[in-house]
Amino acid sequence: MAKKKKEIDLSKKIQEKIIFSMKLDDILLSVLKETPEIIGAETSSVFLFDPLTKKLKCHYLETENEISSFYISPEQGYGGWVYSHNQPLILNSPSSKEQKERLNNFPSDIKSIIATPLSSGDEKIGVLEVFNKKKGFFKNSDLTLLNNISEKVTKLISSARQFKEVVLGLQQTIKVLSASIDARNPFTKGHSLRVSELTLLLAKKTGYPNNMLDSLYLATLLHDVGKIKIDDKIIKKKGFLTDKEYEVMKLHPEYGAQIILDIEYLHDTAPFVLYHHERYDGLGYPHGLKGEDIPLESKMIALADTFDALTSERAYREKFNFEKAVAEIKRCGGSQFDPHLAQVFLGVVEAN
Repeated sequence: MAKKKKEIDLSKKIQEKIIFSMKLDDILLSVLKETPEIIGAETSSVFLFDPLTKKLKCHYLETENEISSFYISPEQGYGGWVYSHNQPLILNSPSSKEQKERLNNFPSDIKSIIATPLSSGDEKIGVLEVFNKKKGFFKNSDLTLLNNISEKVTKLISSARQFKEVVLGLQQTIKVLSASIDARNPFTKGHSLRVSELTLLLAKKTGYPNNMLDSLYLATLLHDVGKIKIDDKIIKKKGFLTDKEYEVMKLHPEYGAQIILDIEYLHDTAPFVLYHHERYDGLGYPHGLKGEDIPLESKMIALADTFDALTSERAYREKFNFEKAVAEIKRCGGSQFDPHLAQVFLGVVEAN
């Protein structure tokens, strides 16, 4: 009874982690880490069919949180056999020449293996394999349990792939929207895309979590979306804004955050946009946040936003050359910008 409860708890653990992220890499990491614990085995691997190469891509844990992979043909090894025949497999103490040849892509210390197809109806997605039972040998009850896990994993991988297609569609929509907003002013054409690319380079340099890069990229594309609510007379004005016009323009981060709050996938990124005009010294807007109270993402967007603005022509000034723009970022480190982040940013732009 206690063992059954543990199996149920661990199965829920996999599902909860996966549903939370809906990203394929997170699904694979959770499955590779948790499945051996459920089955009472040493390790596991997940094969997924790649329609581009027509091969099976084997994913396995290189370290506790790092996935590595290699490709095999759909007829190669036990993974290939299970995939091609769409049938489960249980094998203890492989000893024959044929059995050993099928294990030639794996470490020589494999003593036992069970594998089940990841499939739904006629659709074959891949294979889930588990190696080396910790106590004794794999039994039919282990295979039944692995099959139950495989059914859940198949559904979740299919959902993640569908979700990715939705996100890709969202990305294209957001790119078109941000480009149309930038195009309202001939001097800002392409601005949001350039800021997004710079922000992403900076984020990667700082070690920003990989699973949050997509959301950061999309939020940065929309950092000026609030300008859609600003009158054309202000957006397209040639020359400096009056104090009154500037106060209206300063509302665009709040307008943008309100718009992003209505996009469920980007809901949590609204603060990135809301605070991208805050300053490290507390003299920014809309709330006058200071120092570490400003979200890291907003600080990164602020640097990329300013650098692109400096190196682009404006109605009221000529564009800065690269050296002058770099000097301005340096000068404003510690006042407008986080001084450490500014140094990292300058390293990024100089390298690119």
